[in-house]
Amino acid sequence: MSDAVQKRAVLSPSVISERLVGRNIELLEFSGNAKTPSLFRCLVTTCGYEWRAASNSITRGAGCPNCSGKRKQTHEDVVRKLGDRPIELVTYAGRMLGKSTFKCKLETCGHIWESTADNVTRGKGPLIVTGK
Repeated sequence: MSDAVQKRAVLSPSVISERLVGRNIELLEFSGNAKTPSLFRCLVTTCGYEWRAASNSITRGAGCPNCSGKRKQTHEDVVRKLGDRPIELVTYAGRMLGKSTFKCKLETCGHIWESTADNVTRGKGPLIVTGK
């Protein structure tokens, strides 16, 4: 089979699994074609994250979004990243770079503001809350 024909081979569960050997990724559910998201699991012991992605992107080298730090962050993830800081996540935009609403939990403050969750979890915010 020529290289051109081999590159255009139809992706099937067996072809995908063969291409994932040694990559710590397992195909759990095949969507039926290369562009519709299929379900994958990371086999790294400390991870085990499951996600949907186009099979062709995974077979071409994309990896686990959790291990790479590219996983979509949830409301709970943002709250966990805030830790014990006196900041409450009031509304979450659903993405780290979207505008979310925060509130200072200090009794003497109560300031409410909008910012990206990315900025706030990295320590940026109003002077009144951060003290910077």
